[in-house]
Amino acid sequence: MARSQAEVTAAYQDWAAAADRFGRVESGLPRIEVGPPPWLNPGK
Repeated sequence: MARSQAEVTAAYQDWAAAADRFGRVESGLPRIEVGPPPWLNPGK
């Protein structure tokens, strides 16, 4: 949940960097990689 575009951008950047913000979960499944929000990838 985010209140602004800036918060979504920060969350995306933290996820992409595997920052401690989201922690680690022991699982046999691979980590889900995601693309950037549309405003960080103009022209697509």
